[in-house]
Amino acid sequence: MVRELMTLRYKTYAERFGKPKNNAAIGACWVLLTTDLSDSVKMAISSDQCKNKLKWLKKKWAEYKADVRSTGNKEIEVAEPPGLDLMEAFWAGSSGTNGQTLADSEIDGAQLLSDDECRSDEETRRQSPHKQRSKKRKTMGDSFEIGMQSIADGFQAMAAAMRPASATGESAVAERLDNRLNLLLQRQNELMEQIRVQNQNLAALVAALTDKS
Repeated sequence: MVRELMTLRYKTYAERFGKPKNNAAIGACWVLLTTDLSDSVKMAISSDQCKNKLKWLKKKWAEYKADVRSTGNKEIEVAEPPGLDLMEAFWAGSSGTNGQTLADSEIDGAQLLSDDECRSDEETRRQSPHKQRSKKRKTMGDSFEIGMQSIADGFQAMAAAMRPASATGESAVAERLDNRLNLLLQRQNELMEQIRVQNQNLAALVAALTDKS
């Protein structure tokens, strides 16, 4: 997911994010990005997850640059963060002396560092493979909640985009958001149906076990 996220943020939608913006315009950008990312990885992803993941990646980028500087010319292997080649391509030109990028100052309104997305690599390595898989596995309810949050974000962004527009570009954004929200709603309906069928199957299983006891 790292490569898809970074490519969408710093290539596909780089120009849109770079334009003069307010909170409403930024929200619209994030809705477009998260919808594309959800389509790409075939799972529901919220704007906050994307923002927190990028903040985590920027932290790892800064740590990597600091480690490289501290080793100097010594032949000491430095652990590379995920997506290093994209970090070099998108961030290297705007890095300061402390390894942070100009992108760190973006206005995104996100809460920093969720437990799942921003856990340190050292702690993750100490966990068994089974535990890592368990922590990453999302239930249907989790996916439903994430999808509903994406829909709410989309409605807010669409409402902002549908205010009196000064250019046709705003109308185009509103139309695109409307189409993508319809797609998200369709997916949520499908997910609710899956949950309903699953509950029916569980009820039938419980009834069968009860009859045997």
